[in-house]
Amino acid sequence: MRSINLIPLFTCLALALSCFVIAHFQFKEKGFLFNNAYIYATKQERLKLNKTPYYRQSAIVFTFIGVNFILIACNTIIENNLITFTSVGLMILLVVYALASTMLFMIKAK
Repeated sequence: MRSINLIPLFTCLALALSCFVIAHFQFKEKGFLFNNAYIYATKQERLKLNKTPYYRQSAIVFTFIGVNFILIACNTIIENNLITFTSVGLMILLVVYALASTMLFMIKAK
């Protein structure tokens, strides 16, 4: 491993740790809710909004983003294409999950 790879390695590890900390608080339903449905809601809508599914969705998304940063950090050390494809596949699955769960929230809200 070259010393130039240490900067992206530690950056990815720090970002992964940050994502895992945010995910932990989201699973406990503490702190700011990182979800567009909550962010764009008016104050009246926020008061009567059931936040539990949105906290759970945000927690799952941040967990998988943290896992993706771990994969990227491993890829800087190992430099294997399989890790790259796994990371890209994980991000695609994450986008599909976010869209599908959001559509389910919208269907249940009607």
